[in-house]
Parts: sequence; C-alpha cells; structure tokens
Amino acid sequence: MGLDMYLIAKKFVWHDDSELANAIRNAVPCPFSDKPRYIEYTAMYWRKANAIHNWFVQNVQSGNDDCGHYYVSKDELIALRDLCNMVIATAKQIPGQVKIGEISTDGKEFIPKFEDGMVIENPEEIESLMPTTNGFFFGSTNYDEYYLNDIKETKQVIDKILNSDTTGWEFEYYSSW
Repeated sequence: MGLDMYLIAKKFVWHDDSELANAIRNAVPCPFSDKPRYIEYTAMYWRKANAIHNWFVQNVQSGNDDCGHYYVSKDELIALRDLCNMVIATAKQIPGQVKIGEISTDGKEFIPKFEDGMVIENPEEIESLMPTTNGFFFGSTNYDEYYLNDIKETKQVIDKILNSDTTGWEFEYYSSW
C-alpha cells in the first residue's frame, strides 16, 4: 500500500501494417480480434516519490489528485527535467540523520527511526522549487538523500526519453494508492 506512480509510453498501432504491429499480432494473439490498438511500456515507475507526484498533479492534472490517467506532452517532460536539473544544482547535501520509517511498540504510538545518511542543508530553497506533499501512505516529506535520488532518477529517465526518437509515441502519467 502506498503511492505508486507510472509514466507510460504508448504507441497507436490500430491501423498499422508495419512489422512491429504484425509482430504484436503474432506474439500476442487475441482469439476474437486481430487489431491491437496500442502498445504500451512503463517508461518509469516511482514508489512514494511524492514531490514528483505533486509536480504532475499541479502541472499536468490541473490540481486534480484523482488517480486518473493524464496525457503528458513533450514540453511538460522538458519542464520537469529542467526543474529536476535546477533542484540537483541547488541542493546542498550534508551528513545527517535520515528518517527511514517508524516503529510501534504498542501498536498505537509510532516512534521515528533514523539512520546516518545525507540530508539537504537548504531545504527551504528546494521546497520552493519542488515541494513534497502529504498523502495517504505517500512516504517521507523530508528533504534528504532519498528525495534527491528520486529527482536524479527522474532526470535520467526523462533525458533518455528526450534523446530517443519518440515519433508516434505519447506519454501519460497516473498514480494509485
């Protein structure tokens, strides 16, 4: 249980007679149709990366946090990648205590559990760029190495997408919890 997030790459093949579409028809036969509509890949999966989720809600979903499926334009991917670059360049990491969860001794009261790690020394600056958000099992809202790792991984995947031939591909974002 928790926040699961997906960036899906889809290609319309309904009227396509290319080798790709024919290969799909042959590899995944359907007993009642020979017309696949889309091929679809998970371009990226995140788990509890609530700052990234918040960005999609605010910039792609018009503020509607409803687990719907939303089209993501190339310009939106560029904007997210550029923001990730800005966060990475701005974040100053220092050694500190990173919250890794909570422990309950009596089933009612939860005590935070910490370990040595890297925290962001300038969280106010980072929050002004890409804030975290609370939600039902959305994970930590701390600005630390885990937050920054989500940002770096997002940037890497979007760079890979933007440096590829995406002709005929469209992207959509959705989340569930």
